[in-house]
Amino acid sequence: LIYLGRSLRVNEKTYPMTSVFPVDFVLEQRPQAHGYTVLEAGSQSPFLDKGVSIRGHEFHYSRVMSLDDLPPMAYHMNRGKGINGVADGLVYKNVLACYTHLHALGTPEWAEAMVKKAREYRRKKQDA
Repeated sequence: LIYLGRSLRVNEKTYPMTSVFPVDFVLEQRPQAHGYTVLEAGSQSPFLDKGVSIRGHEFHYSRVMSLDDLPPMAYHMNRGKGINGVADGLVYKNVLACYTHLHALGTPEWAEAMVKKAREYRRKKQDA
């Protein structure tokens, strides 16, 4: 998630990241979120159908510097903090980046959805 952002500030120094997402991060001294998460896939989710429940965990010291003008997010937080306290999962094309670390056994639909997306991509490449 951080690597795909625009920048990361550590102490007084700012480091450029890849800028896939227009988001700047800052590394704090204390954890910003720590614990189990329960999310619900929204309409922006590139892999899972809307309403699918996702289980995982988060543990991070970073936070988004400005919560204004965030891109659409894939998941609503039912438990946990995510990116802004209510949502997690930045999306750009087929890229999905989250603070939540998905628990594959807690979300059995995940593996099937990833394989389905890979097959769709392969078909598009073959048709091109």
